Amino acid sequence: MPSETIFNSTTTTDFSVENFLPWHDLETANFRGMYLTHTGTILYLGYPDPYMLVDEHGLKTGRLTLAEYEINETVEESLHIRLFNM
Repeated sequence: MPSETIFNSTTTTDFSVENFLPWHDLETANFRGMYLTHTGTILYLGYPDPYMLVDEHGLKTGRLTLAEYEINETVEESLHIRLFNM
């Protein structure tokens, strides 16, 4: 199901795939997708499949980014795909 992430311009300055999880879960207080450890570290465990994202690069090239994240919000793997043959 597609969803849209609304950026908070007062707290978000870097609109990149690497910073997507804090926008999607932390900024919107989506507590179903993140957990707080007893040391204060945030772990992201909400979505097991790759995220399909449209970023600035995707808007310029017509490609989507498939991204899988580690639980510490770093990108595990990413891939640019074209939805159809042009």
